[in-house]
Amino acid sequence: MNIKITYGSTIHTDRTIAKYECWTFETEEEFWKQYDLIADNNTTADPNDLTITKRAYITVEEYREAINNG
Repeated sequence: MNIKITYGSTIHTDRTIAKYECWTFETEEEFWKQYDLIADNNTTADPNDLTITKRAYITVEEYREAINNG
């Protein structure tokens, strides 16, 4: 499994920005097992690419700290 973190390009009025965690799996079995565990309204998944993406909103301060320490 490989994890890639990216961020949105819009700062919202509540001072948050989207954070996306994208998991890529080696096997279809791993993909479906994880999907069953974490899927919710903030999840998108592509079974053809074996990827699952979770969206969360973090504060601008958390974003700035993450990109400065990344």
